[in-house]
Amino acid sequence: MKSKMLFWINEIDGRFRDLVLLVKEWAKTHHINDSKSGTLNSYSLSLLVVFHLQTLAPPLLPPLREIYPRNMVDDLTGVRAVAEKHIEETCAVNINRIKSDKLRLINRSSLSELFITFLAKVEDPFEQPANTARTVSSNQLIKISDAIQATHGILTSSNQNQTSLISVLAGEHVSRLVTRASVSTPVIKSGTRNPGANHSRYDLKTRPERKQTPLQTQNKSQSKRMDKRQNDGTNGHMHASTSQKQQVWRPRSQTKVDQIGSDG
Repeated sequence: MKSKMLFWINEIDGRFRDLVLLVKEWAKTHHINDSKSGTLNSYSLSLLVVFHLQTLAPPLLPPLREIYPRNMVDDLTGVRAVAEKHIEETCAVNINRIKSDKLRLINRSSLSELFITFLAKVEDPFEQPANTARTVSSNQLIKISDAIQATHGILTSSNQNQTSLISVLAGEHVSRLVTRASVSTPVIKSGTRNPGANHSRYDLKTRPERKQTPLQTQNKSQSKRMDKRQNDGTNGHMHASTSQKQQVWRPRSQTKVDQIGSDG
């Protein structure tokens, strides 16, 4: 039910999910997202994001008591399916009311700004007596604090580059993907325009001519021979028709000459 509640919260503002994913990836990169080693678990990181977005000015998320006013754990009694349905219906009504509130101020902060202003504090809003960060040891608190300070220093520094940003925010697998994408992406050089030059092709290699297979060559030669035979037959028919027409339609002057010769 707690996971469902986090999913429902995202309906209020989609930046909540994006920030949670970014914080988790960052925590994994700095090895502070493992409860077995004494650092923060993923649920604690999600609650940190909830608290951060609730304490902004204006806030992105409302107090969770406005979504569900009671203690969820205490209400999950009796028939489980009935209790879960009641909680879900209550949350859906309140979330729709919050989203339709035209007087609610909208925070326009980008994801980068939200991450930089990210604060660290743990509190379980669903079960107040529980401490979700109870597995965090005192020794690992220094490690968590160092990771937060180092990341904040790099992100707010004026001397930044893509490599340093990716390395501090994501793991090696993301860095390799970005490097591979930048290397494989073709770069088209525009060059300098020369008068009278064909500028439709800038430093682009023409596609090599496709070689024809022997079967394609044989089929083409057969087609040419058939076309030639048809043309020869058609031309012969046209010549025969022309000679017949010449015999029938003789000029009148030639007819008179023939008559005079026969009379003589």
